[in-house]
Amino acid sequence: MEKFSTLITEALKDKYENSIGEKYKGLKIGILKMIDETLETEELVDAQNYMSDYVKNPESGKLENFVENNEIFNFYLKYQADIDELCNDENYFNNTMTQRNLFSLYDVIMDGTKFAVKECISILYNEIFQK
Repeated sequence: MEKFSTLITEALKDKYENSIGEKYKGLKIGILKMIDETLETEELVDAQNYMSDYVKNPESGKLENFVENNEIFNFYLKYQADIDELCNDENYFNNTMTQRNLFSLYDVIMDGTKFAVKECISILYNEIFQK
């Protein structure tokens, strides 16, 4: 039994599900799952650094299962209500497609989903690490 106890890990979602805010909660939990899948460590400081770096430059680190367009699109479909609400709350829709250099509805979904994930990681970072 002792041999296997080191294999039991607690996911970020499990650690912080009760301490994160209710707003966008489904999206937050989905992102925490992706961060868990991305990181190869259980160290909380690694999650903190990853989230901080991602907010500063989302292109610096790729989230597992959030790289290919089909993965991003499926993520949007799964968390559409929270993503749309967050984009609206953060004034994403105030800029036109041309201002954002987007020329198809598909591009808007991709860009808006990436925007929402970045903003939500920032919110999560504040909720988890800035208490």
